[in-house]
Amino acid sequence: MAYRKKTLRQLNPTARKLGKAIGELQSTTNKLKNIIEDVNLQEAEVLRLTKVVDYLTNDATVLLKAKAI
Repeated sequence: MAYRKKTLRQLNPTARKLGKAIGELQSTTNKLKNIIEDVNLQEAEVLRLTKVVDYLTNDATVLLKAKAI
């Protein structure tokens, strides 16, 4: 949770810097979690499309071989 400005003003300078650093760390952590979720969804989509392409490629190969016979 972010510290309020009023709270930060009441702290000594070292504690203020620490409070700001903690806030930045939490913000960065949340951003990374969101990015990781997006990457996982995209990776799953790529795997799904790869399977479709493999299936279609194999199917086309079988048809071409059948026509050649």
